[in-house]
Amino acid sequence: MVTIKVQKIFISFKGEGSLNKTGTVKKGDKNFESVLTYLEDKYFYNGGDSDAEVIVSWNKQEVKEDHWISFYGTNSTVSSAIKRCRSGIEAVRYDHDGAELFFNISCVRPLHTVLKVKK
Repeated sequence: MVTIKVQKIFISFKGEGSLNKTGTVKKGDKNFESVLTYLEDKYFYNGGDSDAEVIVSWNKQEVKEDHWISFYGTNSTVSSAIKRCRSGIEAVRYDHDGAELFFNISCVRPLHTVLKVKK
């Protein structure tokens, strides 16, 4: 039998507001807004390195049960997403590499609208 221990680590701010380790915060947590502000500032005008990525996770089970989809980013897309739809963010998971933003499904357009129409 394998036992997996999951620990939720809440952030604490030190000095200039650097994040302490990793963490997950949800809407309603006392530091939720300050985490969003920190991530918005951290990733503002940040093109990322050659490994920068943006991942959209549209999991049917999460949509059905939690009513959200997630965006993971390691560049300025994180800041832009927070600016565009801050009120639609339900939770944030972050580490030193990037941030995953969980958006309420009602705030997200269908994924096929990302593509340009080419005929």
